[in-house]
Amino acid sequence: MYDTTSILVSLTYQELLENAFEPFPMLPRVLVKFSVIATDGIDTVKITGDDRSIFVNRYDYLALDMEGVPNEFTLHENYPNPFNPTTTLRFDVPEVSDITVTIFNMLGQKVRTFNLNNTPAGYHSVKWNATNDYGDPVGAGVYLYQLQANQFIKTRKMVLLK
Repeated sequence: MYDTTSILVSLTYQELLENAFEPFPMLPRVLVKFSVIATDGIDTVKITGDDRSIFVNRYDYLALDMEGVPNEFTLHENYPNPFNPTTTLRFDVPEVSDITVTIFNMLGQKVRTFNLNNTPAGYHSVKWNATNDYGDPVGAGVYLYQLQANQFIKTRKMVLLK
């Protein structure tokens, strides 16, 4: 038996990450094309005309896990560590906050900055693909990553292997 009353089909950002952005980490955006086809198991109808298109920009820095609200700001260890070519920096936010995640080299120079204004309370992550703010790949070595949120500042270490 087919449900012919449903008119909503969703494509989650997680599916875009897994199928478009993760296999091609240098893509800044993707074009998703789709057509509308309906069937009741016997007859099939396709909406005619051009396929529909959606441009999706890479938000490689933010993901949200909806399992409650944390009690305090926390910066977790990145995973994997050591890493090549990408790693995930996880952090917890107990209240709506302007978040800055900054990656430094061992000379203290800023390599990459993620500014996340009005980040909602929850469990978040930044995925770093070992590139600087200009999109250029960085060299192997030890890097520091720092979370700044309200009065909270925490720094941790990670290792990029090539």
